[in-house]
Amino acid sequence: MYLKSIMAGALLFAASITNASALVWDFSFADLAGDTASGQLVTGNVGSPYQITGISGTFDGQTITGLDGAYAGADNDLYVPGPYVSYAGLSFDLGSGLYSQVNVWWDNSSNYWLDLNPPDAAGSGPDAGPLTSFTVTATPLPSTWTMLLIGLAGLGFVGYRQSKQAALPAAA
Repeated sequence: MYLKSIMAGALLFAASITNASALVWDFSFADLAGDTASGQLVTGNVGSPYQITGISGTFDGQTITGLDGAYAGADNDLYVPGPYVSYAGLSFDLGSGLYSQVNVWWDNSSNYWLDLNPPDAAGSGPDAGPLTSFTVTATPLPSTWTMLLIGLAGLGFVGYRQSKQAALPAAA
């Protein structure tokens, strides 16, 4: 019986971490020049494409201060499964440092690119180029964790009750 309870709990846990209703996403990316970024994306709706409404994190140690839809015409859409951003890309602002804006975009050939602003004389950031990694994963919401814990507690209670009933001697 305990094995059934454990298996049911594992199924509940697996179902709770799906991205179908995720509004918060962890992201990270890196390029050949050694630029790296990581943080969280917040989406305002449920269903692909997700409209990214907020961002936090760091890019090369600089604080990401917010989204910037104006730079490079970014639409800030996130598509799942994949995940990938659109050709228009994801753009965000940096608080200070060498660059003020960053754009990550997908070229429809499974390649991600990085553009930095201010651009160099050629019109693109000096480190602009292909990304070596780009990951986005769903982060379960607090309500999901609450429901998971309630479900596991319920399964534990049912298992406890059944073990108590099995331990009682049969009345003659």
